[in-house]
Amino acid sequence: MPRKKGRTSTGYSLEERPRASGKPHWRVRVWVEHPVTGKRKLQTVGIYASKTEAQREAAKAVEQRQRGTLLQPTDMTVGELLDLWVEQEMPKSVRPENRDNYHIVVNKHLKPGLGSTRVQRLSVQAIEAFYATLTESGYSSSLVRKCHQ
Repeated sequence: MPRKKGRTSTGYSLEERPRASGKPHWRVRVWVEHPVTGKRKLQTVGIYASKTEAQREAAKAVEQRQRGTLLQPTDMTVGELLDLWVEQEMPKSVRPENRDNYHIVVNKHLKPGLGSTRVQRLSVQAIEAFYATLTESGYSSSLVRKCHQ
């Protein structure tokens, strides 16, 4: 079965691709601009079993791109992102007298609980499960709020 490509004026590309079983699946790619060079390229959003699901996800990705919340593909983990935040952002946004508390929350709770998860794979369900684990372990609701901040 030949591949069918479809370009739309909505800013994404929808491509029908055959599987080994012969059934098609749909690849969604969105046009994004490189922040430094300004060159446009297609970024793969995902591969979906049905065309309607692919169109729905493509529309979400275009909306995220317009809001500036579409993540670039990366292998960065939550732990690496937290380390980056502690190094670069925390000195700008957290008062010196509060930094020790943030270090404790990051190193003792967030990194062991969520640190190995890839940022792009982090979901609301994973975060809620982490909060539930903290609560079941006997930690206070104020610690859960600190983790959330």
